[in-house]
Amino acid sequence: MSKKLVTVDTEDVDKRAPIFIASFSNPPQKLDSLNFDVYGKHTDDDDPFAKRQRLVVAENSKIEYVGSHVTDLNCKYVVGVMSKKTGNIKVHPTTLMKFNTIVKAHKNIESSVIAEKGMLARNQLGQAFGTKKRKQAIKANEINQVNVSALSDVASTIKDSIQDNVTRQPVQEDLQLRSMNDKVIPPCNLAATFAKDVYHIDHIIPPQCMEVIDVSPLRKMRLLEECESFLQPWGAGSFIKSTLHAALSEKTDKKLLKKIMYLTYLCVFFKLTPRQKASSDLSERHLHGVSPVIGTMMQEMFLDIAGEGDMIEYKITSKTDDKVLAYIICLTLMLNNFICNTDQIASDLKIPISQVVRVAKELGCRIDIKRTKDKSDSNSRPGKKASLVLPLVFPVKTRGK
Repeated sequence: MSKKLVTVDTEDVDKRAPIFIASFSNPPQKLDSLNFDVYGKHTDDDDPFAKRQRLVVAENSKIEYVGSHVTDLNCKYVVGVMSKKTGNIKVHPTTLMKFNTIVKAHKNIESSVIAEKGMLARNQLGQAFGTKKRKQAIKANEINQVNVSALSDVASTIKDSIQDNVTRQPVQEDLQLRSMNDKVIPPCNLAATFAKDVYHIDHIIPPQCMEVIDVSPLRKMRLLEECESFLQPWGAGSFIKSTLHAALSEKTDKKLLKKIMYLTYLCVFFKLTPRQKASSDLSERHLHGVSPVIGTMMQEMFLDIAGEGDMIEYKITSKTDDKVLAYIICLTLMLNNFICNTDQIASDLKIPISQVVRVAKELGCRIDIKRTKDKSDSNSRPGKKASLVLPLVFPVKTRGK
């Protein structure tokens, strides 16, 4: 194993431009677009910390960022910059700079100030030489006079309150994540650049379930009739039958077969009644003898849990069916190059096509009309297909829905 020599140098604070560690209460979205200006004040103080006091400011069209030193006598900061060419690390002593956010639209909330001296002089003249009507007007004005200093205090309080609320406002990414949490879809990677990275298989099929799915009886099958006979206890639909037969026609890995079988179990779970979904013998009785791990994991993923210990009770919610359907569509997309036939899914699950389309849109899918080329076939008719393409487009909730 080769060893690489690394040297470390320190640099005098007074011989270079200052370097700071920045801490933002509300980080700017485009940091590179900001120009930071550093301001310092000359001082004769012998304290080296006082000599290094700086004020760093930056702004864009809407927001100002003002940074000031964080005084921490028990902690010192350094920044090390390594040159890959020479292997030298140069250490720069620095300080922590905390940046506060100021919204320009909320600045300059000021009250107009009355010229007290001029008003006082006029009132004195009016009291001494004015008419009775003038004296009454002066007295009424004094009674109705507004306390400007009190208003200034109120304005300052309002300004501080607005600024605190603005700094605590969620950014666009936070609002988008909150919206995602309200959906019935699996965890979603919004930063994905490829369709295969949007949803992770471990979020669709828990690793515990993947381990216990037994596909050894499938490895010797090749004929479609054999596949249909094997899938008969679960009442598998046309997509699962054709996909399994295609997978067995080629030399395939066990992981693909396990995905197909888990999709089969999900479809069975979807078609069960609420009482059957929450039953304690789900795996043995209603999923036709699959591992109890699979039934338990499905109940924990799709149902609400009440009670503790041996008194746990599973309950159906209004979102249960949509959530199970979302996982079915998502796994179907993974098995079919991220395209699925919504009409076929609706037919296999015996539900309206509109329900499949709505949940597919929740997953970020684009819905297109699927047209057939063979017009002579009376059984072939236009349908809809869902495609997972980037950038993802999620439906926007309208008021009242």
